[in-house]
Amino acid sequence: MKALSNRLNSSDAYALIYCLLISGLVRLPFFFEDVLNWDESTFILTGQSLLDGHLPYTQLWDLKPPLLPFAFAIFISLFGKSIVSIRIAGAVCVAFSAWFTYLIGKKIKSPELGLVAATLTVGTLSALNFRHFATMSEHIALVPLLGAMLMLIQKPVTPRRLFWIGLLLSTATMVRLNLAYVALGIGLIAVLYLDQTYFSFKSFAQSVWVRGYSFALGGLTVVFLTVIPYVVTGQTTVWWRSVVQAPLSYSESTYSMRQAFDVHWSNFSDLVFDWTSIFFYNHVTATILFAGTIVGVFVVISVLVSKKLDSSELRWLVILITFVLTVGLSIANSGQGHLHYLLQIMPFLALIAAFAYAPLFESGRWKFSLPLGILAVALMLPHPKYEYMAMRVWDGESINHGPAFEIAEYFEGLDVEDQSIYMMTSHIAYWFLDKEPLTHSSTHPSNITKEYLLQYSSGPGATAETAMSEILEQEPDFIVTRSYISYLDGFDSARANLDSTLAQQYRLVEEFMGVQIYERVGS
Repeated sequence: MKALSNRLNSSDAYALIYCLLISGLVRLPFFFEDVLNWDESTFILTGQSLLDGHLPYTQLWDLKPPLLPFAFAIFISLFGKSIVSIRIAGAVCVAFSAWFTYLIGKKIKSPELGLVAATLTVGTLSALNFRHFATMSEHIALVPLLGAMLMLIQKPVTPRRLFWIGLLLSTATMVRLNLAYVALGIGLIAVLYLDQTYFSFKSFAQSVWVRGYSFALGGLTVVFLTVIPYVVTGQTTVWWRSVVQAPLSYSESTYSMRQAFDVHWSNFSDLVFDWTSIFFYNHVTATILFAGTIVGVFVVISVLVSKKLDSSELRWLVILITFVLTVGLSIANSGQGHLHYLLQIMPFLALIAAFAYAPLFESGRWKFSLPLGILAVALMLPHPKYEYMAMRVWDGESINHGPAFEIAEYFEGLDVEDQSIYMMTSHIAYWFLDKEPLTHSSTHPSNITKEYLLQYSSGPGATAETAMSEILEQEPDFIVTRSYISYLDGFDSARANLDSTLAQQYRLVEEFMGVQIYERVGS
């Protein structure tokens, strides 16, 4: 780590400031909306539960690995208990991912290439879809993942450095478990290939043992630290079922690798080729990345064909290709085809695309930073969200907006401190009201219908019907829902139970912004 810090200079500090500024500017108008992606709301609830003294999966339950709630607990502790604080934390994660991409690009070729890659990283981690302005698990996992790549491209990769690389890759994996494929692939090339000189089979075996031990020790240290609280409290089975078995069940019960790949390609190709959407900035960002990546690949191929690569050039090329392939594999094998999964590969594609765009800005030391900054800002300033926020300020309305804020304000006016609430939508309102979901399975509202997960959150044999019954049997004082709840589609018994209970035991007391609030009769 000391060797890495010695390589940083004032130009690198300016690059960090640049990344922080453009990340903050690009993401600023989305700091104040209640829900951009409801997964983020679940992460916040599990992070708050950890701060309240409960281990992950014990009081609240979610599918994600244990370091994700830990990260959100840190965000809340450092930045405060507000949506703005969480979004600031996300912007900082994006900025550091971009900065690491800059340092990697600078090491590979030049500062120009690094800064172009950093700018593309900020854009693609934010502007492919408005939901990506939320603070997602991908944004957090990329920080240690790119930190590991930055350490890997430094020479030499010593056993001590391998320990830290293993630790960083394991940290990323304990935020997003699918990145275990990356840890395995990078571990293999780091232990068997990089900076190796063998004079005999004995020296080869000794080197592999020492290097492999160092890498594994770093990785297992993180895993051990996440397990030990459960061992101490006698809940090891909870860790095993939630961190290992549940994700495996998830990946096996949804899309195959081929199906996931087809969905991801369709999602991204629609952004590039189908410009019928009103979200112009999404298409611009995706097209810039796609075109740059295609040209960048040909640039790299031309370098391979036109000259004999020296050991350093071949080294970084192997590292970059390994990251792209293993991250791509991890995305395709994640079990679903959500667009935000692609965030994990964006910095690596940005590095490739930078080979196409960097020559446009090679005009001397730091002179290229101004046009790059103008480009980054120009891409985002026309975004209609800026206009919307300006109108709210002009009209004297609260800059915080969204149904969850309205829900919280309504209940604060009723003084419901001792009353229970079941949120079927906008569940971040639990956090605003200092309340928690009623059951493990309803931490994320849609999880009550994911029957392949219910056996881990509710117990063996649990179904959507039993999960709904478990909630309604608690006779919540209020139920917050909408006229149509999509995740109940196909689960007629659960929907019928809810509809019958609402009709017989509840009355509609408030309705706004599509949200319906029911109060239990006699509550």
